[in-house]
Amino acid sequence: MSEVYPVPRPMSQFPWRAFMRACALHVGAASAAASLRRDLVNDGLISEAKFDEAFGIARLTPGTNLLAMVTLLGLRLNGWLGAAAALAVTTAVPGTIAAMATMVYVSYAGHPAAARSMQGARAGALAVLIWASVRLLLPQFSDRRVQAASIALAVLMLGGFTAFPQYLLLLVAGAVGAVLLRIPS
Repeated sequence: MSEVYPVPRPMSQFPWRAFMRACALHVGAASAAASLRRDLVNDGLISEAKFDEAFGIARLTPGTNLLAMVTLLGLRLNGWLGAAAALAVTTAVPGTIAAMATMVYVSYAGHPAAARSMQGARAGALAVLIWASVRLLLPQFSDRRVQAASIALAVLMLGGFTAFPQYLLLLVAGAVGAVLLRIPS
């Protein structure tokens, strides 16, 4: 912890490309972190231990872990100015990309090809949701088949055929599942 505030170097030496590449070309914090690790550690800008420390601390912080990690890395690289620069790049670049994608989508939303594309995207999102649900439910069904099936059926019935608020349905299902599925058989 002796080097908490490094001596700031000129911002022209700040690894702008590494941070821009990580936040613009990667989807998800894990791939962005892997990209940053490769660029910063391989170029000798930060040690493996300091990168791992920043990653670990960021994982423990509440909120967006990637933003916490890049801010800490920027601090380690170039003091508070580096922290501000890393945070600015990591929020501004994806924000700009999202705004541009939204503008393009809004411009072409009425086009038939866009409508068909959105149908495919919805189908893909539904498939991911169903697969994630199956992966989460399978362990519950392996130990307590009757209880888990009862809860799943009740949730499907209430969610599909009533105006029961979904957030309340999830809370009740979670509470019932915590009680019924944790009781030793």
